[in-house]
Amino acid sequence: MSTKQGIQNFNEMEDKDKAYLVKLLTILVMAFFTGILTGSIYPETGNIGRLGILIFLAASVGSSFFVKSKYDLSEMSDVQILRHGVIVTFLTYIFFWVTIFQFVYF
Repeated sequence: MSTKQGIQNFNEMEDKDKAYLVKLLTILVMAFFTGILTGSIYPETGNIGRLGILIFLAASVGSSFFVKSKYDLSEMSDVQILRHGVIVTFLTYIFFWVTIFQFVYF
């Protein structure tokens, strides 16, 4: 039996899938924000890598606390909730951050 997927079927999705989608969308929004922010301040500051990683970590931890309070993830531990989707969201964050940074900087 397959489960409902996709943002159009958000109400029919299981809580674990909803949590993953919310975390992914949060990371996408933060990647666009970070790309615009770091692209606009790069010539003055130069070192923006730490800022970008700190924003990613803050968004990841913040979204983990949000989905833990909003959705029923009782079968998952706190570490599993934080680890839930870290690799995919980190690679997505890096890709969009660098892409938006390049458009804003140049």
